[in-house]
Amino acid sequence: MKNRRIAYRSIPSSLHQEVGRQLGDYSVAIAQLRQDDSATFRVLGSGTCVIRAGVYGILTAHHCLHACTPEITLGKGGADKLVFIARLGRTILVPQEKLVERILARPKNSQYGPDLTFIEIPLGPSLASLKAIVSFWRLDRNPHEVMRKYCIDRAYIANLGYLENRSETKIIGKQIQPNIVEYSAVGALLKGDIEHRGGWDYINSLCDFRAFPHLPSTFGGMSGGGIWAVLLKLKQDGQTEVHDFALVGVIFFQTEKRRNRRILRGHFVHSIYRHAWRRQSSQPQNPPATTPAKET
Repeated sequence: MKNRRIAYRSIPSSLHQEVGRQLGDYSVAIAQLRQDDSATFRVLGSGTCVIRAGVYGILTAHHCLHACTPEITLGKGGADKLVFIARLGRTILVPQEKLVERILARPKNSQYGPDLTFIEIPLGPSLASLKAIVSFWRLDRNPHEVMRKYCIDRAYIANLGYLENRSETKIIGKQIQPNIVEYSAVGALLKGDIEHRGGWDYINSLCDFRAFPHLPSTFGGMSGGGIWAVLLKLKQDGQTEVHDFALVGVIFFQTEKRRNRRILRGHFVHSIYRHAWRRQSSQPQNPPATTPAKET
């Protein structure tokens, strides 16, 4: 396939929707229900379903579980549950005591974190139910190969996650009816979008409101969501279709809106495929972050 430079303004909305549909199979909103009381239902952020070294779980931003009050504690007894909400509102409730948090990085500051955690879902009925409604992206990949194949100049970048100001949850008695909007903010990957700090790599995904006036005023709720590089293919009839895609990052911060632009910052390829996991075994699992990250 020959790489094409894409005029983003000319891409039909149907193609953006198709990208969101395909990537949405890997995405969930993360919520909590305390003591089986529907009034306590709260959405915490977004996450991506992944598998690494045979272990299934949700990759998300650390602050999604720890910048809230009270913080989320997994693996201990109690009646609290995490709620994973997949595309089309399909929902799985999992007791928090059945889950394990593998802290990959506690934030040192809001803008650069590092800010990653992994919610491990052990084998059992809860995982089986989740596997029935979502797909799991394999993180057992060589980050250099992911960079070479997918992170080409002006690659189509899709930021996927739960959008707080376009979603609502109806609570009728004990019934919870979440209306979760998965949103894909689109951009192009440029060389200047990648940064390296302290062994971590970052992507600064530009959201240009001039090119895409439909963009929301804020991306609150998208923290923990996946950043995807998408390869497009030109068909014989002149139409463009999705050819391939790969998870390349995790969102954790949004900048202020300036000159009709805003940046969504996330951990990039080497961080999520390799660096964070090398550090995980040496991370103490209890101390809180020194500076809570700004929720996105």
